[in-house]
Amino acid sequence: CFEIMQLEEVMYLHGKFLSNTKNLIQKHQSSIEHLEHQMKQFKNELRTCYDYKHKLEQEREKSKQIVSILTTMM
Repeated sequence: CFEIMQLEEVMYLHGKFLSNTKNLIQKHQSSIEHLEHQMKQFKNELRTCYDYKHKLEQEREKSKQIVSILTTMM
């Protein structure tokens, strides 16, 4: 930390770490985009599951009504 560096050394370090930092930022951005895409897919699948559950509950209620009507007829 207390060593005096020449301009060439500073520029070398700057160039080396700048490109490394840019690569890391790009990798993280790609990772974020991939995870956002996965989250969107999960939300769509979850919505589909909830829709299916709702339809099943409706059918269950209809079945209960039919069974109730049939038992009163006997």
